[in-house]
Amino acid sequence: MIPERDWLTKAKQLAVGMRTRTYHNGERRPNLAIGNDLDKWWCYCHACHEGGVVEKSHVVLGSHDVVHDGITKPKDIQPVHQSDFEIPIARFLADKNMSELYLPDLYYSAERKRLMMQLEGVWHGRDLTGRSPQKWMNYGAATYIGSPFTYTAVVEDIFSMFKVRWAMRQYPNFTAMCNLGTNAGLGITYAMSQSKCIQKLGWFFDADPAGDRGAHECQKRMQPFQIPQYRVRPPEGLDPKDMTCEEIRAALIKEMQL
Repeated sequence: MIPERDWLTKAKQLAVGMRTRTYHNGERRPNLAIGNDLDKWWCYCHACHEGGVVEKSHVVLGSHDVVHDGITKPKDIQPVHQSDFEIPIARFLADKNMSELYLPDLYYSAERKRLMMQLEGVWHGRDLTGRSPQKWMNYGAATYIGSPFTYTAVVEDIFSMFKVRWAMRQYPNFTAMCNLGTNAGLGITYAMSQSKCIQKLGWFFDADPAGDRGAHECQKRMQPFQIPQYRVRPPEGLDPKDMTCEEIRAALIKEMQL
C-alpha cells in the first residue's frame, strides 16, 4: 500500500475523470498513475505494483461529463496506407501478436509517433517507440469502449478487445469490451448494471498482480447486480492479445461455460 501522503493531495487536485503520472521511488519513468474517479481517488505504481484507494463520502451514480487530461489530439493524423510507415507498423502489429485484418481503419501521427484509431468518436493512440511512459493515450473523455451483450468479456486494452472479438466472431451473442486499464471505474460498471441483456460477465484482464486485483475489484463492484461473473485468466504473465485465437476461445468457453 502506497502511503496517502505520497499521492492523495495530487489526486484531489485533478478534475473528476482526470489521470496523471508522476515519479515514484526514484524510478527513471513516471510510473505512478494517479486518478480522480467519480467515487474515489486512487493511485497505482506500474513498477512496484502497489497502489492505494480513498473512497469518496458522497457519490452520485448516473450520467456525468468527464474531463480528460487536456492532451490535444495530434494534428498530423493520416491513414497508415498513405504514410511511409505502413511496413514498420505491420511489423509492430505482428510483434504484438496482432493483425490489421481485425482492426478498424488505422492512422499514424509522425509527430507523436503513435498508431491512431478512432473508436466511438474518440481518438486513441498507441506508442510505437517503446519509450513513452504511457502506451495508450486517449484523446477524449472515454473511460471504456463497447456495449454489453448477452455474454460479455472485459479486457484491459484496445488490442486485446479486437483480438477477442475476432476470436469469438462465430458466437453471435458474445462481445468484448475494453476497460482502458484495470481500474474498476463507474463508467463501465454503470453501463453493465443498466444492461437488460447481459447474462454472463467475464473479467479477461492480464495475468499479473494488477490484472488480478483489478478483476477482483470489478467483481466486487458488480456483485449487487447479481450477474454471474467469471475471472478468465490468460497464462501467467500474458494478456489476451498474446494468446492465439484458439486459446482465447478455449479459455472463454471453459471459464464462462459458454
